[in-house]
Amino acid sequence: MKTLDNPKEIRKLDKSSVFNSIILFPDQMEQAWQEVSKIKIPLEKFKEVKNIIVTGMGGSALGARIIDSLNFEVLDVPMEIINGYHLPAYANQETLAIISSYSGNTEETLSCLDEAIRQKCQLFAITNGGRLAELAKDKEIPAYIFKSRYNPSGQPRLGLGYSITAQLALLSRLKFLRLTEAQITEVIHYLNQIRDNLLIDSPTAKNEAKKIAVDFKEKIIIVVSGEHLIGAAHTFKNMLNENSKTFAVRFSLPELNHHLLEGLAFPKENSEVVKVMFLESKIYDEEIKKRIRVTKEVLKENKIPYDSLVLKGRTRVIQAFETVYLGSLISYYLAILNKVDPATIPWVDFFKKELEKA
Repeated sequence: MKTLDNPKEIRKLDKSSVFNSIILFPDQMEQAWQEVSKIKIPLEKFKEVKNIIVTGMGGSALGARIIDSLNFEVLDVPMEIINGYHLPAYANQETLAIISSYSGNTEETLSCLDEAIRQKCQLFAITNGGRLAELAKDKEIPAYIFKSRYNPSGQPRLGLGYSITAQLALLSRLKFLRLTEAQITEVIHYLNQIRDNLLIDSPTAKNEAKKIAVDFKEKIIIVVSGEHLIGAAHTFKNMLNENSKTFAVRFSLPELNHHLLEGLAFPKENSEVVKVMFLESKIYDEEIKKRIRVTKEVLKENKIPYDSLVLKGRTRVIQAFETVYLGSLISYYLAILNKVDPATIPWVDFFKKELEKA
C-alpha cells in the first residue's frame, strides 16, 4: 500500500520512535547478555534451587514463555510462569523466584515479591527501575537493574530484548539452561543480517513485514504455532494487540486440533474477517508438520483464509527470536496502515486509572 512506501507518512504517525526501539532489539539483547554476565550472583546459594518461578505481566514474562517453549531442549529444572498476584503453595527455599517488571511498578509482580519473601524463595529481580529497584536495593535482593539505552520509545513492551535476554543469561549462568554466549551472538548476527530488508525505506514489494501487514489489515488474526515457537507466538499476538490495536489471538498445535476446528463454522462472517497465520518451521517434528497440512485443509473447507510465515533461522533459539523480531515489525506496519500511533495504549491506561479509583 502507498502509505507503507511513504517514509515521511510513517514517521509522522510514529511520534515516539517505536520503530527505532523495535529495530534495536538485537542491541538490547547484546547489552542485557553482557551486563547480566558481569553481575555478582551468590552462586552457592542458588545451588539449592529445585524449581523456578518467573513472575511478570505482559512483556516482562515473555522471556520465560520463550524458555518454556524451548524447555524440552535446553531447560534442566521445572519452571512455572505466574501472570497474577499469588505464588503457588509449593514455592519455598528451594524455589528461584525471578521477579520481572520492566517499569518496576507492576502491582501483580510486587504482590508476588511479597509472597516470595514470606515463603523464603531464592530471589532475583529484573527491572528498569521503579519500586522493584528500590526494594531490591533495600532488601539486598540480587538484581539486574538496567538502563534501557536501546529503547528510545520508553515503552516496556518495546524493551523485550532486555527482559527476555536477561532471563536467559541468568539461567545460563546458574547452569539451569543450556545456552551459550556463542548461541546468543549467533541470534544477534542473524537478526542484524535480515534487518535491511525490513526497514522503513525498504519498499513493500521487498519487505516481508510490510507484505504481511497489508494482508492483516481489517482482519481478526489467529496466530498458530507449535513446539519451540509457542512462546514467541504469544509475543507476536501481544504486539498485534498493543501496537496495531488489532484483535488477535494465538493457538498452539496439536492442542487446537482438538477444539478450534469445530469453532470455524459460525458466525458465517468468519470467512470474511478471520485470517489464520501459521508460523512454520523446518525444525518442527514431522507430526506437527503433518497437522499443519491437514489443518489447512479444514480451513479451506470452511473458507477461512490463511497464510504462512516460514521461519528461516538455523536453530530453534534463532527462530524464536526471529518470530519476536518479525512479529514486532509486522505489528508496527499494521499500526501505520490502521493510522494509529503504535506507542500509545489508551485503553490500558484508562483501565489502570479506573482500577486505582476502585
